Amino acid sequence: MEYHNLWQIDVGHARGLEELFPLKIYLDVEQLVEGNGLSALDSYFEPRKYRIKKALYYMDLTGGVYYKSLEDQPALEAFRSFYQLIKEDYSRLHPFDESYRNRFKTTQSTFIKVQVYGDEVRLEIYRDDARGGEYSLTKSMVLN
Repeated sequence: MEYHNLWQIDVGHARGLEELFPLKIYLDVEQLVEGNGLSALDSYFEPRKYRIKKALYYMDLTGGVYYKSLEDQPALEAFRSFYQLIKEDYSRLHPFDESYRNRFKTTQSTFIKVQVYGDEVRLEIYRDDARGGEYSLTKSMVLN
């Protein structure tokens, strides 16, 4: 995007964050299970297994196994257990959601500001706190 000879370059998370959080997982699966039975859990899991493993890890449902190291079968079993627990008692969702929100790490966003004053070019780097807070200056330098 260009605005008065100033260019904006977007990175992956600049337009928002879409993750599978506990309530979204449960509601998505609940809809599928109603029409297709429990086998829908497996069909939902397969194309989303990386993101589901990540969510399970942040919900503290992997026995401490990091999501990138988590094998498919234990992840699928944890996923099925998660669904069954919430199906039996919806109030059980709250602790999983709380754990997820406390453990989930969003990516900090970076904003780079370039200022030109005659022959001097100054670069300033700003970062946010990855939680929607304001950007703060983290580094400033003069380029040669």
